[in-house]
Amino acid sequence: MFKVFGKIASSYERYMTYRGRDIAREYLLRCDDRMLADNGFSRELLTQGVDAWPWRTMEEQEHILRATIDQASKRQAMKDLNSMSDAELHDLGITRGSIERTVMSGQPGVEHDKDLKVA
Repeated sequence: MFKVFGKIASSYERYMTYRGRDIAREYLLRCDDRMLADNGFSRELLTQGVDAWPWRTMEEQEHILRATIDQASKRQAMKDLNSMSDAELHDLGITRGSIERTVMSGQPGVEHDKDLKVA
């Protein structure tokens, strides 16, 4: 009995996903070429239908992939630094409170600190 409900639920989810993509595709097809290009969408892929989703140009897909990998590596770096002892962090010139800033902006104390203003 629960298998039947599970199949119905997954079918409904697939339908709603498809329908949502179809609505988005219809909206995007009404946009001008400049707007599509600025946002990384391909009119050719849009005209192919919902099955060509995500309708992104290759350059845009590569950009999104690089950004995703970059964010994943930054999360891993913060996790690694947080697992270190305070002494190990001190050896690196990092305080526990500056881990996130260090990972996001690069080497500690070089570029970020010059932007800080004295109150």
